[in-house]
Amino acid sequence: SFTLRHRGIVKRMLEDYEGSLEDLNESIRLEPNNPITLRNRGDVKLILQDVEGAVSDLKLAQQLDPMDFPAYFQLLLTLSC
Repeated sequence: SFTLRHRGIVKRMLEDYEGSLEDLNESIRLEPNNPITLRNRGDVKLILQDVEGAVSDLKLAQQLDPMDFPAYFQLLLTLSC
């Protein structure tokens, strides 16, 4: 899960958003309650204009880890658009 998450983050940085989403989806399949992976997948979904999916991931990340301020901030930005 850790390797898939980080590979997904690297792919996002390389602007391979579909590849990033695939890796993050697989990471979440293996570890469904990882707020860091959910936040990163939410970011990629935003880039791909899946706003509903992004909000869902970011809300769950925030519920799983209320101290995940990046997820909270990203969720606020998303909802304000």
